[in-house]
Amino acid sequence: MSNETCYERSSDTSDLHWNERDLAAYYGVSIRTIQRWTRSGQLPSPFCMGRKKLWMRDQVVMWMHERGAKAEAEAEKERLRLANYSWKGR
Repeated sequence: MSNETCYERSSDTSDLHWNERDLAAYYGVSIRTIQRWTRSGQLPSPFCMGRKKLWMRDQVVMWMHERGAKAEAEAEKERLRLANYSWKGR
């Protein structure tokens, strides 16, 4: 594994806030991936404190659980649709 994706928790942020490095460590991805996810809306929007971009830790975790629940509901809907699919033409 490259050093680019191995980050330790930054000591300059509190336990309530995460910076890009903290998010990268949490998700096991690079900082560039976090930046790309932020631009594309795949992460909640950060707030700025000076030049730093910070995320509320609880907001990120809640957002992630909500996205997981939505994905699971969509998968269940698709499973039900396929279970009711008729194979009459075979």
